[in-house]
Amino acid sequence: MLAFFTRYATAMTTALFAVTAITGVMMFFHLGKAYVEGMHEWLSLLLLLPIVFHVYRNWRPFFLYFKNRVIVGPAILAAIGVVAFLVPALLAPSGGDPARRLLTAMGDVRVADLAPLVKKTPDQLTAALTEKGLNATSPQQTLNEVAKASGKSPRDAVRLVGETLPVGKR
Repeated sequence: MLAFFTRYATAMTTALFAVTAITGVMMFFHLGKAYVEGMHEWLSLLLLLPIVFHVYRNWRPFFLYFKNRVIVGPAILAAIGVVAFLVPALLAPSGGDPARRLLTAMGDVRVADLAPLVKKTPDQLTAALTEKGLNATSPQQTLNEVAKASGKSPRDAVRLVGETLPVGKR
């Protein structure tokens, strides 16, 4: 196994870095995010293996970054970046992004009460959700109940409600 990593660690690191860099840029610009997000997360975790091996194999040169304090500047910049993203998220009122909280709250609302938001009657929305593959049997069900009965996530159910809007009305 050691010989395998010795031979392929740099190539694996390069290939996995390329995939995570490309998918990260795609996610940033919302290009096919739904298609690449899972791949990005899993392959980024897999990327840690050759990186750990690389650090292990190159520990002496790596240690020089600390000995010569070359790491100080990049570490400070990285820490500033982390703080710049974490502090606003931690200080946000109860739970962060209000749009995300609103979409999450939609799951607890009855289909009948969501219908006017998408310009439909309760029965029309129930039928539309059924057409989209959800097991919506009654407008009195909450969206979370419909999602659970359909084997879907609440997020999928909210997205499908949005898809019932006529084109140009989203």
